[in-house]
Amino acid sequence: MDQNKGKHQEKPFPFNIRNWLPNIDQNEIKSKLKNPNKLIRVINYNLLCDSLLPASTHIKEHELSKLPYLNWEIRREKILSELNEINGDLIGFEEIERDEKFIENFIKNDYDFIFKPRTGNHSEGCAFAFKKSKFNLIEIYGLNFNMNINNDTNKNMSEIFNRDNISIIGVLNLIDDNNTIIIFSVTHLLFNKNRGDIKLGQIYQLFQGINLLKEKYEKDNKSVYIFLTSDLNSIPKSGVYKLITQGELNCNFINHYDVSGQDPNNLQYVKTPEKIRAFLLKQITTTFKGEKPKKDSYKNNYYNQNDNNLPLDQNIKWYNEICRIHPVINEKKEMNLEYNNSYKYKDYDLILKLPFLMNSAYSKMAISIRDFLSNPQSDLSKKIPFNLLKDIKELDNIEVNGVKMGVKEIKKTIEFSKNLTMDLPFTVYSSNTIMTLDYIFFSSSKNDISVVRILSHPDIFKIVFDIGFMPNNIFPSDHFSIAADFIIENDK
Repeated sequence: MDQNKGKHQEKPFPFNIRNWLPNIDQNEIKSKLKNPNKLIRVINYNLLCDSLLPASTHIKEHELSKLPYLNWEIRREKILSELNEINGDLIGFEEIERDEKFIENFIKNDYDFIFKPRTGNHSEGCAFAFKKSKFNLIEIYGLNFNMNINNDTNKNMSEIFNRDNISIIGVLNLIDDNNTIIIFSVTHLLFNKNRGDIKLGQIYQLFQGINLLKEKYEKDNKSVYIFLTSDLNSIPKSGVYKLITQGELNCNFINHYDVSGQDPNNLQYVKTPEKIRAFLLKQITTTFKGEKPKKDSYKNNYYNQNDNNLPLDQNIKWYNEICRIHPVINEKKEMNLEYNNSYKYKDYDLILKLPFLMNSAYSKMAISIRDFLSNPQSDLSKKIPFNLLKDIKELDNIEVNGVKMGVKEIKKTIEFSKNLTMDLPFTVYSSNTIMTLDYIFFSSSKNDISVVRILSHPDIFKIVFDIGFMPNNIFPSDHFSIAADFIIENDK
């Protein structure tokens, strides 16, 4: 007999290896809210579009036909089936190409759909979909990270902002509450293990652009909530992640290899499945530190050292470049990057600061579960979702984002996990990569938003031992989807 039968109607995909944490019916959560529309489900999904399939899977094109599950027509249907089941309110996509059949599915299911290709000669890009019955779209912006595309001369305008990565930023309001503003952004940062400086520049400018809109609506006394879905191409122990979640990063003595967050010690060096868990724990138990690198770690003499107590020459150069540029909204309602000619580098305090910081949904939920188990009588027990638990044992002997938890062993869990980000152990699992690259971030000025459920990580050992590298017959992309439920608490 199915022990879960009758508990709830949701069937996360794949049905046998994923579930919602905590496992509480969404309708039960809605019943506790004055406005059920303030329970918002956000999804992020890197689809691995058809044009990128050969490069991502390292399978030669003439061999792809021998593997029918890699055919886009088949993968498309699996992706749509999965997304229809999860039923998100806001969905961010990366590595997506314009596909009318794909878009039609969303249109007929109450969504509006916005797609923006990368600049240059690229057919793929980012997109987002939102429920029309829940949100009104107020305005939409595309932010290009390549400043050269609008330049009539052959001169490169920037050494940092010269790549074809993009972001989409949409401003929406709840259809039954004009004072609740949602800024929803989707981005896919540069894939390059050597150029963390470019990634920092891209995320820095995206936050500046979002902040332009945030301040605009806060001046009108609106309550503003921000969601960012992304493939950062950076793992949690990276400078990029640290900048987002802590709001600042000391750039004095870091190098662009370490800060990039594409750790070279990936799956290609971990071939035996038995070593997977040990490998993952090593990845998440070490954190990024902005320390001065050893001289022999430089490549191609990219950096020159002036003095042992001064920043690296190249750090000054790219930090200055990042800070000299800022997004502006022109009369055509376009958001572009422009130089701030009045900016001049003044000192050696290379602290990159964002106008606001964001929380990772998966990390925040995992930490909340851990903290609740350590003290079931805490204030957390009075808040959704923990006040809806029928029995605390429902959270016993579970695994949250790859970390084993349980009432009986929670002290050991706290000791083990106190230095972890508690993000997912991996979101992409292919023949040469095992990394966490995909995220859902959230923020509000008044701190009146909370994550109440996450779509759990697929069972690590089922994937490694039974399913294998992605994409495959079950997972249609080399990334799996992530999803989280949030409550906007401004009137509960």
